[in-house]
Amino acid sequence: MMEYEQSFLMGERRFTSDRGLGVHLNYYLTKKTGRTAYDALYGIRIEKKVQGEQEETEQTPALSASRQMVEQLAGKLIDGAVTPVCMMEIIDDLTG
Repeated sequence: MMEYEQSFLMGERRFTSDRGLGVHLNYYLTKKTGRTAYDALYGIRIEKKVQGEQEETEQTPALSASRQMVEQLAGKLIDGAVTPVCMMEIIDDLTG
């Protein structure tokens, strides 16, 4: 079996920026499956659109084999409306 990756939408945030632009953030749980379905690794991807145009995307490497742990971490990012540009720094703070 080959390695493949799936993404699951975990949540989204919409707000208006300081410059009056519509910002839409999508938060995804990523799942990489290896040779068996049991060796899955989970990560997070954030996509940012401004005025409907794709602006930034950032994805973590695999963070954990625990889906629950990564889902909890994604929930904190969603609650804080974390953007792609500062995602890795915030994850380091939360997991460090």
